[in-house]
Amino acid sequence: PLPTCWRDRNIRTIMIVNQKILLLTCLLVAIQCVSSKKVVVIGGGVGGLTTAHMLALRNFSVEVYEMKSIWGGKARSVVSPNSGAPGEHGFRFFPGLYRYIPYIMKNIPLANGGTVQDNMIDLEFLGFWPNGDSTPVYLPVKRPNSTGSIITDLMYLKDWAIDTGINTSQAGFIMEKLLVLLASCDERWETDFDTQTFCEYLECDKLSEDTYKYMILSETRSLVACKPNLASLKTVGRIFIKLLYSAVHKQDNGLDHILAGPTNPMWIDNWVNHMEKDLNVKFFSDSKLTGFNFDNQGLVESVDIVNSNKTIKIKGDYYVSSMYGDQFSPFIKGDLLKYAPELKDVPKLKYEWMNGVQFYLSTKFQPVSGHNTMVDSKWALTFISQVAYWDNFNSSKYFGGKLKSIVSVDISDFNTPGNKDGPSKGKTAMQCSREELIAEVWYQIHLGIPNHFPLNQNNLLGLNLDPDLVWKNNHVTNSEPLLVNTIGSSDWRPTGNTSIANLYLASDFVRTTTDLACMESASEAAFRSVNHLLQVEGITDLLPLFQEDWPNEKLLKLQREVDLVRWKQGKAPIGWDIPFPK
Repeated sequence: PLPTCWRDRNIRTIMIVNQKILLLTCLLVAIQCVSSKKVVVIGGGVGGLTTAHMLALRNFSVEVYEMKSIWGGKARSVVSPNSGAPGEHGFRFFPGLYRYIPYIMKNIPLANGGTVQDNMIDLEFLGFWPNGDSTPVYLPVKRPNSTGSIITDLMYLKDWAIDTGINTSQAGFIMEKLLVLLASCDERWETDFDTQTFCEYLECDKLSEDTYKYMILSETRSLVACKPNLASLKTVGRIFIKLLYSAVHKQDNGLDHILAGPTNPMWIDNWVNHMEKDLNVKFFSDSKLTGFNFDNQGLVESVDIVNSNKTIKIKGDYYVSSMYGDQFSPFIKGDLLKYAPELKDVPKLKYEWMNGVQFYLSTKFQPVSGHNTMVDSKWALTFISQVAYWDNFNSSKYFGGKLKSIVSVDISDFNTPGNKDGPSKGKTAMQCSREELIAEVWYQIHLGIPNHFPLNQNNLLGLNLDPDLVWKNNHVTNSEPLLVNTIGSSDWRPTGNTSIANLYLASDFVRTTTDLACMESASEAAFRSVNHLLQVEGITDLLPLFQEDWPNEKLLKLQREVDLVRWKQGKAPIGWDIPFPK
């Protein structure tokens, strides 16, 4: 045996060495998790706030600059300037297929415990209101949880099919065509399906008026806020299928969810407060970007920000733009275009208008359905009566305690003529004055719901029109239009990481698997940009990237493998030439 003194001395040496190794290991781990790098985020919408949140969790120094005085971008709620009642750019809709937004909400604590995700509620029906009848047709959108509820939903579906007057043969044709999409390989989705619109694929010009209205037009404009005659098959087909799947998918618990109150108090304000107080993120509102400045190596050296009529140069190690595509496009010139030539096609992207108006009523209007579509409205109107779902909302604070309902309406078509016998006199929404537009929206709803929207407006206490719409010299402008993924536009949309090593993009025009201009797409773009930035910094603690959920993935695997072979051979998918029913 070794001498005791020698053995003890070596044990102490070994312990000291192990402690040093442990300390070094901890230090290396800490270096992985801590960064002193500064990130400048431009834009305080969902994409920008997601970027700031995820980077701040990894100890980056983050500053966010937003040109408006309120946070949230298009998702924001506002306070009506005349009444103080809640208003918004347009009502919020959280489809069950969302993955990134729920992940974020679960990471935002509430002051009284829980997280923002606890503020979400499930809706059960989608309502369809035709003109001339105050009785809507309901479509169930919540996942059935029992045999009884399955039977009930099937009865609703049967009644929906009968009451809407859809052509059953054409409905079967539509479902067969959707099955062809399901069995198609990813390569075909990225190529062939980006060469025609959703309506062209489904031969919508041959569908009966009722089939088109109830099965195609109402669903797309109510649930995904897009135009099936303009948007590509790649975009609408994928979203359409995933929406239908989310109605029965266990994880999604239905396809329609909303917040239990105005967006900012329920979500955005909690988000900003958490980042500001707990994560040391710095926020600067009323701060507008006016330019990028570059060094000799083609890196962004600083950005010019105007605040209170003063231009200041803001410097950082990294810069993330979460501005919408139409706002970012004017900067794609000079050095920015020189160092990131892949951005050259962003100005080609197409936009449509979709804005909201909120009507404050003295009468109680509480339809069974959550979101609703006025199927015969000229301007593609959709709405939700909100107070019915806001349990903790104190309506007695407004209009001397007379407020009973807030009906939030989205106007999705600004280019189709209104009613000739209505306030618009047949003009498009874009051609109307402010007063004409508001009156025509009320009139179009009146045609389907006359009891709650009387022509004399004797129950109308006030209203709020999206402030993004501004009239000047009888001409209206829209400061926040909506991107439409038209045919071939995928090639125009960049990824989140640009050729400029310290410039990233986190907005809904960035190429993502969500592939739709919405807050989920903006969040996904942020996740992908943040991950690339982290990898550049050598940080391995990356954000999760969620895989798409497709129905019967295993069952369809063989069909997709067969279709991949056909795609490589230049052949159409099986079932592509399904004949239109006679």
